[in-house]
Amino acid sequence: MFCEKKKSKKKIKVKCQPQLHPKDQWIPIGTGNYYKGKWNYRTMSGDGIYVMQNGAVYEGNFDDGLFHGDGSMYYPSGSRIEGVWEKGKCVQQNYIFSDGLRFQQNNWQYCKVPDRRFAIEHVNGFESAARSNITNRQPTIAVPNGAYDAGDGFYWPLTNTVHDYWTSELIRVPTVECSNWIIQNCHRGGKRVIGFQPEFYKNWYSTTGENEGESTAADNKSSKQFIHDHQSVMAEIKSVPWFDLSLRSIIQ
Repeated sequence: MFCEKKKSKKKIKVKCQPQLHPKDQWIPIGTGNYYKGKWNYRTMSGDGIYVMQNGAVYEGNFDDGLFHGDGSMYYPSGSRIEGVWEKGKCVQQNYIFSDGLRFQQNNWQYCKVPDRRFAIEHVNGFESAARSNITNRQPTIAVPNGAYDAGDGFYWPLTNTVHDYWTSELIRVPTVECSNWIIQNCHRGGKRVIGFQPEFYKNWYSTTGENEGESTAADNKSSKQFIHDHQSVMAEIKSVPWFDLSLRSIIQ
């Protein structure tokens, strides 16, 4: 393949390297993964889709064989990361759970006073009082006494390990930061006395005329804050592409 470039009255012939592979074919990568998209003369470059052995799928831009630019990482659980990448490293990210809940690094208002609804209740509304949701996952999984529901399995503080819900197989050993977060935020099994929680009453509700004005002001402020936060709490699910890109289907 040759490219012609005119300079003055002379024709200069410059040899252009062809793409290493066709952009519309699945190409196996040495790591056991598969790629379909644009190439330069030696590696992945441009828009493409990269399927990994664990079922995760990256769709976005590549440069010199690395994730680079705008791209999204889709996980088998249905969650995804919309981000900006620089030479294989994600430098800006927005994590979205499978139910459409959008995580916020700072000032995340999900499931906090005054609005403690789960994501499923944002979408479907409240159940009746006798059928209130204990967790966002339905049906609710019974958590053993002393364990925590870590989202992907039961976390046991004594061993600092997370085990599969059904098989009890070891999944992971969380870091100190992760284990502290689980203990502070996740649902714990067994019965325990919580005690009086003033933030559930004092800041948002009133029963006497004396403090009625203060509570109303707090309610109005928190309601406006929630309306603002609600616009970014839930992501638009309909626009998300659905990937069915198992390695088995690609190889066949």
